[in-house]
Amino acid sequence: DLQSQWQALAASLGAAPDGQTLDSAVALLEAQGELFCSCGVVYLDPAFVTELIKPLVDHRLTGEGGGLDNGFVEPQVREHVRATQATDQQAASSLLEWLRMLVEHGELVEPLLPFLWRGVG
Repeated sequence: DLQSQWQALAASLGAAPDGQTLDSAVALLEAQGELFCSCGVVYLDPAFVTELIKPLVDHRLTGEGGGLDNGFVEPQVREHVRATQATDQQAASSLLEWLRMLVEHGELVEPLLPFLWRGVG
């Protein structure tokens, strides 16, 4: 964990490891947007975390009736299936069903992540 790494680094430099110094530094960097901390994990690139979350909450996936907006999603699904050269004949319909589950029920299935994160690199 971060605290033990800090202590090892401080010891290797011949300094006394001060937990307050680490906590203050992390708090400052987080307040400045240089770090993002969640569930005990420190992310060094908060913009990357934002890019991962953005497709999961994309309002454009939802149509006017609250369901999946097929007109917006279907062209992207077709392009993704074509670009990934999916051999499964049901790839597009599976993606659409998984997107529908996400939009209408808030259920995320792991096979949907490559489609959602296709622009994240």
